[in-house]
Amino acid sequence: PYGKEPPVFCIHGTDGKVQRYFNLAEKFALDRPVYGLQSPLLFKQSVLLPKLDQFVHQYIEVIRKVRPEGPLTLIGFGAGGVIAFEIARQLARHNADVTNLVLIDACNPMVFDQPHRFDEARLLASFVHELIGEAGGVSEINPDKIRAMTSQQERLTYAYELVKQVTGLVLRYDSFSVAYPNFKQISQLTLKYWPKPLAGKISLVRSYNPAFESVSDQYLGWNSYANDGVDLVELDADHFQLLSESVNNRIFELV
Repeated sequence: PYGKEPPVFCIHGTDGKVQRYFNLAEKFALDRPVYGLQSPLLFKQSVLLPKLDQFVHQYIEVIRKVRPEGPLTLIGFGAGGVIAFEIARQLARHNADVTNLVLIDACNPMVFDQPHRFDEARLLASFVHELIGEAGGVSEINPDKIRAMTSQQERLTYAYELVKQVTGLVLRYDSFSVAYPNFKQISQLTLKYWPKPLAGKISLVRSYNPAFESVSDQYLGWNSYANDGVDLVELDADHFQLLSESVNNRIFELV
């Protein structure tokens, strides 16, 4: 954190954590500071969530303490890319120099079908898909099966047992049941977000097999939201491998 080169800020995804960036951070020289911004919801969940453009004020406050006017780089994976986009948009309004905005398999929420955005069954299925994918497995969970269950306890228990069965992870139920509300809140924050155009450019890194299988737009909905355009980089990797040590060299080159 004491280097003199422009800092890199890595924004958490739906899990609220930044461990996925460790392999990437190790590639930077000691004079290039790298910061991981975890979700404040990990430490205190909110009963009433604000809109994302209000929620990111606390991130911006931290960033401006480190580098008030830039230059700086923002990186966001998945939902973290949506958060990074709004941070960059607001920093630009304060005349801060965001040299690089790198979105990694981050989908503009405007491309999703509106009626399904806040469906509880889909959110829980997405949570299971994320956990299984991170462990290298393949999720075949059916949201309709979850939707047919009569209680939240039944849904969570079913999802928990499925994750254990597919991944073989030693996973405590209490940890699982605490992690899901955090995932849900971050997902809802980003899914409810209506982005406004950014006065700058986006570097979009995406996998050939993205998590968003229903999204046909190669730019994942961002092309009309960056005044200076979108630079697209497609990597031959699964969504969950994009930040792995064997793949992340291309992302390192962007920043």
